[in-house]
Amino acid sequence: MENEVTKILRFAIYSAYQDTRKDKVCRIFIPGDSRMFDRFDKVLKTYIDAERESFQNRFDEKARTVINSAWFRRYLQYQSSVQDIYGWIIKNKADKTKESKLLTTIVERAGEYAAACGEGARVRNNTLWDSAKNILTAEEEKIIEKFYQMVIRVIRSTIEDITPKSKAARVTGSQDEIKARIIHNLRQEKLNNEEMLWHIRYCIDHEIRECGDLMIRLAKNGRRKSWVRQAAAEYNCRFMDVEEVCEKLLPGLSGKLYYWTIAQFVDTRDERLKILLRNHAKYYTGQEMLQDICLIKMQDKTGAGRVCRYLERMKHVPRTVENPDLILAIGEIKSIELLKELERLLVLLMRDDFRDRSYIGLQTALTEALSAVACTGKQEYEQVIHLLDEKLTYYQSQYTKRLAAMEEKQQEIDYTMEKRRSDTEAARKAAEKLEVLARLNEDIRWRCLHRPQ
Repeated sequence: MENEVTKILRFAIYSAYQDTRKDKVCRIFIPGDSRMFDRFDKVLKTYIDAERESFQNRFDEKARTVINSAWFRRYLQYQSSVQDIYGWIIKNKADKTKESKLLTTIVERAGEYAAACGEGARVRNNTLWDSAKNILTAEEEKIIEKFYQMVIRVIRSTIEDITPKSKAARVTGSQDEIKARIIHNLRQEKLNNEEMLWHIRYCIDHEIRECGDLMIRLAKNGRRKSWVRQAAAEYNCRFMDVEEVCEKLLPGLSGKLYYWTIAQFVDTRDERLKILLRNHAKYYTGQEMLQDICLIKMQDKTGAGRVCRYLERMKHVPRTVENPDLILAIGEIKSIELLKELERLLVLLMRDDFRDRSYIGLQTALTEALSAVACTGKQEYEQVIHLLDEKLTYYQSQYTKRLAAMEEKQQEIDYTMEKRRSDTEAARKAAEKLEVLARLNEDIRWRCLHRPQ
């Protein structure tokens, strides 16, 4: 595999990990490692690099050509196959019995995309053309299946590596007796950190709900290791409602754990949660962007508007993917109420002076968000498609006008070679932007028609 494919794969998996709707586990709490939430990407890169080398050694040039093809790179980046696999693994845990059916479905969808979309639109002879489509052979389908088998191994290995492996306590007896012993041990609070971690995870896995107040104290206990506090926060997020979290858990938390906890409840769009979030950002300076990322996930227009202004002012997307990440948060927009903000971002993407991120950038986020909005209902679908058609018509006309103006200037006596080069470069950039918009339009329509049920 080429480096570009591995980077797309890496960022796709990382984006799925950050999506709390796919992964509700507060994973980065390794015994002996005090860093919070920062290890996933490093471990992921290690497994991808190892699998990449193995893939290259095991498969011939034909296989590498298929995986590195332009249409397949496009599919990986702008459709959600990798993220869907991540969500499936989280839900199915260690169950591998349904893996064969999953792979069959994934390969079929990839083939449908190759046949319908191919590499995407191209500007040729100053006109927007659809590229050649691809009908996959049986051999190519087998290669793609092997690739996704590799993706599954990478995700499983990464999750297994970063999930804490605290030594199980020796407990015997019936389930009721073990439960009583676990609760008793926790209430004594005399366990060391590794013992405490095992007890908390036992309560989570067996849905023991009687320890809420104790877990709140543990989550705020600065004498405990960060991974113990994180596990306690996870327990509360699983078994408490948003009102109780706002009242009892969030006051006293800080840093990334605070924002991770809020992210578990963004779908509630609870006003009390927003108030706490804003007050927290006012008290701790320099956290306005973290606040707005959470507000965007809560489908809040104010937060989305501030992010639009920020990106318009910066004229580029942050180069690296952060945790939490501004661009990935935009991809979580799904409310028709934020369509105007998405339109602003679409216009920004089309600006000549705007620089997107190479992997999982604004184009990817807009594909995700606009298709999610369109899929919420018939009226929403019509509004999104109307917006896309309107923008495509407008930018096609702008491109045509730019070419006509350039041809007219070429007739001028003082039209120098330097001016010609400058205008040619401007036309090239305009063509690239038009291709981006056409492909985004196509990807959104395809996602709406072929989204997983």
